[in-house]
Order: sequence, then structure tokens, then C-alpha cells
Amino acid sequence: MASIISKRDTDYKAGTGVKVGLKTGTALGKRLEEFGYKDGDQFEIEKPTKTNNTITISSKKSETIHMSGPDGYIFKIVASKSAIESTFSNIRGGGTKKAVDATKFEVDIINEIQRRNNKSEFPGANDNPTASDLAARVVDNLESKYGKFKEAFPVSGDNKPSNLTDVYREFGVRSGEPKTDFAIKKGRVSYCSVKKKEGAQYASAQHNELSAVIQATLRDTPRQKKFAKRVASIVKQTMAKENFYDLRSKIDDFDKVIGRVLGFNPSKPSSEDIKAIQELFDESGLDVQISNEISNFMTSAETQKILFTELITGKNRFTKKEFSPTHMFAWGGTDGDVYYADIFQHIDDLFKKGGFKFRISDRGTGRGGAFRLEPKYLKENFQMNKEEFHMYSELVEEFDYEMDQMLNESIRGRLKSFGSAAKDKVKKALDFLVKAAKKVFSFVAVLISKGMGKLANIFGFRFEARYAI
Repeated sequence: MASIISKRDTDYKAGTGVKVGLKTGTALGKRLEEFGYKDGDQFEIEKPTKTNNTITISSKKSETIHMSGPDGYIFKIVASKSAIESTFSNIRGGGTKKAVDATKFEVDIINEIQRRNNKSEFPGANDNPTASDLAARVVDNLESKYGKFKEAFPVSGDNKPSNLTDVYREFGVRSGEPKTDFAIKKGRVSYCSVKKKEGAQYASAQHNELSAVIQATLRDTPRQKKFAKRVASIVKQTMAKENFYDLRSKIDDFDKVIGRVLGFNPSKPSSEDIKAIQELFDESGLDVQISNEISNFMTSAETQKILFTELITGKNRFTKKEFSPTHMFAWGGTDGDVYYADIFQHIDDLFKKGGFKFRISDRGTGRGGAFRLEPKYLKENFQMNKEEFHMYSELVEEFDYEMDQMLNESIRGRLKSFGSAAKDKVKKALDFLVKAAKKVFSFVAVLISKGMGKLANIFGFRFEARYAI
């Protein structure tokens, strides 16, 4: 059926007599709960008439509807269309579940927080029952984990080039779109980068943006300054569409090889990789030089972490401080679960456990190369509260350290007596086993962090624990 909320505030004839079910999880539902009603109670849409009480949920665009409870008590309700439709289960446009547009959903979250605090809503949300229901679950989980938030407002949407610092503009970056999506206020304001846990991506940077990131961040020491300009030039020339496809045609797996050499691929480069890239540059007539020294600098953990942090936060990108996020906020598209953390702590924790996926790839449609940065473990982080996530990080870090120590002190030490061919085969096999062991332990660490009760629930077994001291 069509929505029974009229376009005009005083015309309800289309919906009069329709019976609907109450959902107390929303801001409007909680107000009705104060009158003694419970989840699932049946309400009925009434003609405009004398009312016993008026409930107002502030909104820039309000609708008015009259509803009677199971006791005949009549309410005049003034609220947004989405607030009403998410509170009464049968007020749905045709009963079909509508898709949630993830690019708009942050505004649904903002408006849910605003409604719960009787504050004005913002335009641009999905504004359908499916999105409203999910937003209510997200905010419920947010409040249960992190406490009550008093206000929310959007930050994204302003993409003027004037928002950019000089170094970004000099490299031809044009979009001043903030990295912050919205702000939420508890005691102090948190500026949040908002992600959906399914298919999250931190950054996709083309050559000019990546070159700007390098120049904007690698400038604190003489060594950084020495390499930054040279690396930025290499990135600009190899990833620009004028050269990218020609270079790709001349060497197998060019994206991976150049990625390894420049630290834009998790795998470390070989001396053959570096030699092949320099020969390719020379053959193609590019006036750039690559070296072991440059490659070692770019593949170092220190350099990678600096670059990843800038790509995620844009700390050196914007003229306005609030455009750079202070927190990571991620939501689950099916369960409404929430992950919320200080963004620098989040980056640090993720970096320690090798939680980033990154690579050079084709932007598509002949536009040249791009650097893409994504999280590996964002879904895992969702199911953990703050204490569990820190336990997980400590477990993984300790296991990685012990594995490396064991190999360095014992097994790798014995390789010195092997021939070069055998040594190479054994080393590759060991590296494969170590990576596999670390992946397995990463999963086990999640279960340990959640506790043995969670472990039992997942695998469906009962257990008895005995401890000897």
C-alpha cells in the first residue's frame, strides 16, 4: 500500500483506521514507552480530532499524524516521515524492503542521534523505513558500547579546492572533500571517518594525490626530504596515464613489481625487481632513477605508516582542522554493529598486525594507475569491544614476535650450512609457513579475545575448564 502519511499535515483520510504495530527502539517509540506502551502494541490511525497528548520530535521537515493506543488514548504526533515510519511497523510504502544507499546512510545515523535528543534533522538521508530501522540499531549499539551521544552533524560535502593546503594544490589535486564524514558529540566533539564494514576502502589515490602525500609528509628529516622529491617524481611519471599503460605492456605484472619497489605492495622487492624497473625506465626514456636506497626507504615500516596515516586522515591536506577525522566509525550493514575508535590508535593497532591491504592498480577507462588502501580485519574488529580489541592486538603482536625470534635464533641460523639453492627453497618454505601460522593465529586470537564462552558458541561444544597453579 502507499504510505498513509499525507503530503498535507491535516489530511489523513487515506490512512484512517489502519492498524499498526509499535516499535519502541526509536526516539518516538521511547516517548510512547513512557506512557506504558510496550513493543508490538497495536495503534490505529485516527482522523484529526481532540487529542489527549501531543508528542513532538524536532525536525526541519515535520509531518503530523493522529494515533490511538490500545487503550483508546489519542496522540497528536509531530515528527519527520522517517521517524514515524520507523516507529510504526505497518506504515511502509508498499511493504517492500528498500535498499540502503551507503553513501547516504551516514545522514540516517546523524538524524537518529538528533531525534533521540529532540534536535533538528538534516537533509540527504535515505529516509526510508529500512534505513531508519538500521540506523536505530546502529545508534542502539553505539550507545550500549560507548554511552549516550548528545548531537551529530554532517561535515562532508564541501569539496572546494580552497580547502586544500598549498602542497596539494601545487600537485594539481582539485578535490577539497573532507576526510571527515560526520561529527558526533558526547563530552567533546569526535570528527569521524565513516565506513561500512562490508567492502570498506580507506583511500584510492591517483598519481598527483599520491605525489602530494609523499611531499606533504616526508619532510621531517634530511633523509626524508632527500628522497621525497625523487619518489614523488617517479610516482607521477609511472602512474600517469601517458606512461602507465606503455610501461605495463613491457613487463609482466608491472603493477606488482613497481608496487614492491616503491613500498606500495605488501611484498618486499628483490634486487631483480629494482634492476628490471630501472631498465624499463631507461628503455622508455623516462628521466627518473630508482635505487636500492630509495626502495629500502619506501618499504620501511616507518615510511609506510606515515603515508598510510596521511592517506586515511588527510592531516596535512586541509586548511580546516575539522576536515581531518579524529575517530574511525564503522557500521554493519546487516546487524547494525558499530566499531568506534581513536583514528590514530586504530591505524597503529592495524599497522602492528599487518592489517592493511594495499596495491597499485588500473583506475580503469584509460585513466592511469592508482594506489588503493583497504583494511584486512575491519569485520573482525566489529565483533570486539575496546578491551577485546586491545587483547587481540597484544596477542597477535606477541605471537608475531615469538615466531620471528624462534626462526632467527634457531632454524634460520642452521641455513648457513646449506647450499645456495637449498637455502633459497627452505627460506621460501619457511616464509610461507610463517605467514600461514600468523593468519591462523589471527583467527584464534579473535576467539581468545572474545572468551571461551564465545568459542563454545561458535563451534557448538560444551567444555569444562580446569586450572592448576
